[in-house]
Amino acid sequence: MISSNITFPFLKLIDKKLYFSLNTPLLNKIKSYLLNSYLLEASLLNDDNIVGLNFVKTSDTYDKEFFTLIFEVFKANTNIIIVKNEKIIDALHFKGLETTHPIINGLTYVYPNKALFAKEMNSKNLEFIDNYINNLEENYLKEKYITVISSLKRKRKTLLNKLNNLESDKEKDLSHLIYKDYGDLILSNLDKIKKGDNEFNYLSYSIPLKKDYTPIENSQYYYKQYKKAKTSLSLIDNYIKDTQADITYIDNILKIIPSYKEEDYLELIQELINKKFIKIRVKNILKNLKNAAKPYYFLINDVKIGFGKNVKQNNELTFKYAKKDNYFLHTKEGSGAHVIIFSDTKNKEIIELACATSLYLSGLKDGDVIYTKVQNVKKSNTLGLVNLLKYETIHINNYDEVKIKNLISEASRF
Repeated sequence: MISSNITFPFLKLIDKKLYFSLNTPLLNKIKSYLLNSYLLEASLLNDDNIVGLNFVKTSDTYDKEFFTLIFEVFKANTNIIIVKNEKIIDALHFKGLETTHPIINGLTYVYPNKALFAKEMNSKNLEFIDNYINNLEENYLKEKYITVISSLKRKRKTLLNKLNNLESDKEKDLSHLIYKDYGDLILSNLDKIKKGDNEFNYLSYSIPLKKDYTPIENSQYYYKQYKKAKTSLSLIDNYIKDTQADITYIDNILKIIPSYKEEDYLELIQELINKKFIKIRVKNILKNLKNAAKPYYFLINDVKIGFGKNVKQNNELTFKYAKKDNYFLHTKEGSGAHVIIFSDTKNKEIIELACATSLYLSGLKDGDVIYTKVQNVKKSNTLGLVNLLKYETIHINNYDEVKIKNLISEASRF
C-alpha cells in the first residue's frame, strides 16, 4: 500500500484486500502502464526516503518494457513518479526547471538532495498506519457517499420534528374530547344560558362560551370541535406509527453503514430511490443490482452465520434462507440487522459470536441480544420488522471488534 498523505506518507506491505478503486487520472495511467506487469524488485534508492518498484511487462509486439514506480516519501513533498528507460513519463506532482528537483515529462529522473537525517518509525507511527489501513475503505466510502448520509440525517431531523408535532396534536385532540360533554351540558341547560354570556358553570365544569353565539350555536360549536378531534385521533396514531417506522429505518441504516462496501451503498441508493424516501441526484443511472436482496454470511467452525445490511436482505435472510430450526438474533433495544445461525444446535461460542455480530452491526460495544428459533419469528406489516412469539436474552459485555469487523468485511453473498 502506498499512501501519499501529505502529513504522514508511508509504504507498507499488507495482506488486506480492499474492495474499492479510486478513479483519478494518475491512477488510471498507472493501471495502464502496469497492467499485466510483473514486479521484479523493490529497493531503497539513493540510501534515502525513496522507494523504487521495478516492473516488467510484455507489449503487444512481444517486446519487454521496463517501468519503475518511484515513491518519494518526504513529508509535505511526497511524490509518485513513473519512469521508463530512466525518463519521466508521469507523476503525481510536476515541478519546473526553476526548482531544485524538477519533475517534467521526458526529463531524466535525478534523485533529490539527500535528506540530512532519517527518523525511525516508532510504535505510535505503526499504530497510526494500522488504524489508517483498517479504516481506509470505510472512510473513503463515507466521503464518497457523504451526500447520501447527510440526506438521511436531515430526513431524520425532519421526521423527529414531525413526530413531536404529531404527538403535540394528539395531546391537543385528546383534551378536546371533553367538548362532547360541553355540548351536552349546554343543550340540557338552555334555559340557564343566554346570548352574551362568557361562561357557563355547572357542577365541576366551567365551560367557556362565545358571547356572540346563541346557546344552541355554542353547543353546535363544541360538537363540531369534538367531531374534528375524534376524526383527527383516528388518523394521527397511524401517522405517528409511520413516522416512527421511518425514523427506525434511518437509524438502522446509519448504524450499519460502517460495515458497508461499495455495492451496499449502490443498493441503498437504489432502495431509497425506489421508495422515494429522499431525493438523490444520481449522475449515472443505476444498473439493476441483482444481488441487492441477497444477504451476507461467514463461516465459523463450519457453521454459517448470516446477516443483512438492509431491510430487503433482513427479510430474505429470515424468511427465505433460514430454516425453522435455525436461530434468529437481534439486539433487544432499537433497530439493527437480522442475524441467523444456520444450525439447530445450541453452541455457546457460536451464539456469543453471532450476538457480537448483531451488536457490531447496530453500532454497539455491549448490550442485550435476543435469540430464538426462526419458527418463533413472524412477519409484521412493515418490511424488515418482525414479531417474536418467545425468545431468550443474552448479555454481551465486550467482544473482539477487530475480529468481528474482519469477518463482516470478508463475508460472502448468498
